Amino acid sequence: MIEELENISTKYYKKLVNTDDIIEVRVQIGKNNFRLLGFEDCGRFVILTNGFKKKDQKVPKQEIKLAEQRKLDYLKRRNNNE
Repeated sequence: MIEELENISTKYYKKLVNTDDIIEVRVQIGKNNFRLLGFEDCGRFVILTNGFKKKDQKVPKQEIKLAEQRKLDYLKRRNNNE
């Protein structure tokens, strides 16, 4: 859906506020809700960094921090290879 649609409902895909442009992808399998965090790279690719089973309304801060750390690591490695 992310690759094929121009606009995606925030029910499935949204940027998280007060983060370093981290996005949340929502997935439901049966009665289980999962969240995948990541970021957009140059507006063309979605890089997923981590995922977890959703238990609360809020995204755990440690999951956001992990996504931000992995984003920084990815960008450093990408820039070193250019």
